[in-house]
Amino acid sequence: MYARSAENIHWRLLPPHPADDFTQAFAIVGPYRRRWAIEQLFRPIKSQRFDIEGILIDGAMPLRRLALAVLVTAVAFTNSCTLAPPPRASAVTADDRRLRS
Repeated sequence: MYARSAENIHWRLLPPHPADDFTQAFAIVGPYRRRWAIEQLFRPIKSQRFDIEGILIDGAMPLRRLALAVLVTAVAFTNSCTLAPPPRASAVTADDRRLRS
């Protein structure tokens, strides 16, 4: 997994049990991938964009409505970032071609 920043972060997953083949490794990684997706969804809700924990609203129903609206917006925001189309082939530069050969 690589971060979108100037410095790449190389993640290493050390599960509690070994994997002998790709199928087992994929099964082990699955729950971690789902957990990462949840973390990516709730990060903007809690701290980055919406700061839902800092909002003061009286009454449970208005707070629930706000939380639902923020959740829907965060899902749309997260999906727009993660489901962006890949770059067009014409966007490949000469330097990119040299690195691949």
